Amino acid sequence: MPGLIGVGEFIEETREDYNSPTTSTFVSRIPQCRQTISALEETLDFDRDGLTKLKKAIKAIHNSGNAHVDNEMYLSRALERLGGNALSKDSEPDIGAAFFKFAVVTKELSALMKTLAIITTVVGIVSKARRPTLGHGGGAMLLNLLAIRLLRMSNFL
Repeated sequence: MPGLIGVGEFIEETREDYNSPTTSTFVSRIPQCRQTISALEETLDFDRDGLTKLKKAIKAIHNSGNAHVDNEMYLSRALERLGGNALSKDSEPDIGAAFFKFAVVTKELSALMKTLAIITTVVGIVSKARRPTLGHGGGAMLLNLLAIRLLRMSNFL
C-alpha cells in the first residue's frame, strides 16, 4: 500500500496531469490520495473528539470554581452576621471583630481564588494548544479561540 501524499506532491502531480494528460501518472496515485484523505479525516475526528472533551472539562472546572467561590461568599456573609450579632446582642467586641476580620479574609481569598481559577484554566488551554497535533494545527487554533472566549467571559479582555 502506498504511503501518504504531501500537498506539494499532489500539486505537482495535478500540474503534470493538467500540462500533459497523456503521460500523467495521476491516476495511479489516486489510491494514495484517498489514503491521505482518510488519514486526515481520522485525525480531524480525533482532534474534534478531544476538543469536545476539553470543552466539557473546562466548563465543569469553571462551574465548580464558581460554585466554590459562591459558597465562600456565603460563608463570608454568615461570618459578618455572626460578627454583627456578637457586637450588638452578645456584647462581645473581641469575638465580633474576629468574625469580621475572618469574613474580610474569606472574601479576599475567594476573589483571588476566582481569578486564579480563570487564569489556570486559560493557561491550561493555551499550553494544550501549543502541543503538536497529529496531522495539522487546526486544533491549536480552536483552543486559542476558546481561551480568548473564556477570558472575555471573565472580563479579563
